[in-house]
Amino acid sequence: MYMRHHVPTLGPVAWSTAEVDDYAAELLRTHRPVRRGAGGWLLRRRPLVCGRCGGLWACPDAMWALGWMTSLDRTLALDRE
Repeated sequence: MYMRHHVPTLGPVAWSTAEVDDYAAELLRTHRPVRRGAGGWLLRRRPLVCGRCGGLWACPDAMWALGWMTSLDRTLALDRE
């Protein structure tokens, strides 16, 4: 069953819950924290950033994906399918 969902960078989509799950899983695979900058003792003082979009960790896409994968909305949508 297709439902309307709002997903990052794409906006409203008419996807099944499985399709939204796949998109969220892809975001979690590709938006990973990394440390930027020189090595050595300074490395520990550098903030984590997203390796994909470069935003401070945790970036909005990763937070949305994690929120979706653990949300009650997702659980209820799976029950309706």
